[in-house]
Amino acid sequence: MQRPISLYRLIYASAVCEGVGSSQVRAILDVSRRNNAALGVTGLLCFSSGVFLQWLEGRRDAVNRLYHRIASDPRHRDPVLLWLEDAHERVFADWSMGYVGEGVLASATLFRFGISRLDELRELSGAAVVKLLLALGDQARRLGQAA
Repeated sequence: MQRPISLYRLIYASAVCEGVGSSQVRAILDVSRRNNAALGVTGLLCFSSGVFLQWLEGRRDAVNRLYHRIASDPRHRDPVLLWLEDAHERVFADWSMGYVGEGVLASATLFRFGISRLDELRELSGAAVVKLLLALGDQARRLGQAA
């Protein structure tokens, strides 16, 4: 009897290195969407104030490999693991990688969580980060940022 595939959820934040601008972030997003689809990984990427905030979900081995690749990518500085858990279902099943960027990141959404910029994430608990990303995912859906 085959064991069921275990879903895994990982949320991290990292600072972007100097010299990485919006065109490079767009290129990262495009490559991520292709690679994630091949790996069976779904999620949401947020970028603002020089900070990446990303929700990854998929098979444990695929998510772990992907996070280690991201953590060693020279475009990322100081990656911080914010949330890690087994999951029963995907939250962003329809997106290889949804996106909320600087141009559309709603300050009102951040203010609801007591921060004004993504670089203040360390002030939030892991559970608050999960709720923030769920709210940002809703925002991305309303804006048609699915992929």
